[in-house]
Amino acid sequence: MKNQKIRFGVIGVGRIGKIHTENLVNRIVETEVIAVSDVISTEAAKVAKQFNIPNIYSDYNEILKHRDIDAIAICQKVLPLNACLAGILTSALSIEDCISFVSAVLATSPSG
Repeated sequence: MKNQKIRFGVIGVGRIGKIHTENLVNRIVETEVIAVSDVISTEAAKVAKQFNIPNIYSDYNEILKHRDIDAIAICQKVLPLNACLAGILTSALSIEDCISFVSAVLATSPSG
């Protein structure tokens, strides 16, 4: 992947998601954000417009299906993800989705 940018999708564009999106767009030259997702579609649209991001979704599954995305920044609250891992559902995410998220992260981490 020499000289090719890592294409990111960002799930969740609340306070932390906006910070990570700005960093990926403006501070890390090896990356580009090509999609954002948030259940509040107006927020996703606002962030996409601010950072010139071409793909906007209100369902995070669309980011998971996007073939051009190399990496995903999951910027939702940690509590629901931890609860899913513990087998306690506290959000709309399914256990299978949580396992997929974690498996994808572990598979691509330097220590994984």
